[in-house]
Amino acid sequence: MLNKAVFLDRDGVINFDYGYVHQISNFDIIPGVFDAMKLLQDAGYKLIVITNQAGIARGLYNITDYENLTKHMVKLFARKNINFSGIYHCPHHPSNGIIKKLSINCNCRKPRTGMIQKAENDHKLNLQECWLVGDKLSDIQAGNTSKLAGNILVKSSHDNSKEQNNLNYFLAENLLDASRIIVG
Repeated sequence: MLNKAVFLDRDGVINFDYGYVHQISNFDIIPGVFDAMKLLQDAGYKLIVITNQAGIARGLYNITDYENLTKHMVKLFARKNINFSGIYHCPHHPSNGIIKKLSINCNCRKPRTGMIQKAENDHKLNLQECWLVGDKLSDIQAGNTSKLAGNILVKSSHDNSKEQNNLNYFLAENLLDASRIIVG
């Protein structure tokens, strides 16, 4: 039997995006996120984070900083009985990286679909029953390319209005609003 999941961008969806969030002291959960995740989990969705972390390639922080923050996030949610089935990150940046081995044009950086494909294999997912929630059009593009059941763009500090797009998505105020769309 195949599983269903919600793919979640991290910064701007789960926590406030202050730009290259990598310190626990700057990891502030957006109001309503715990309720949203509980709603999705209770509806039978696996919760999978897929996050671009170009700050690693840019030398703004390192993999240890990212891993420490991820452990902190997992603990915060576990205290609320919310469990992530998977957390995937892309440390690359094709043009602005200062760490040579990470300054590549990879298949995992959204809008590419490498993280979604890896999660599909790791968790035996039926992508046609999966959703994606992001705060940038690059997130939505990855979901559209993967032919997910649906994609939701949450309002954020990113101005997506100027970008040309023919993407298929719902618009939500935040993750709680998005979770209500997903569970119907």
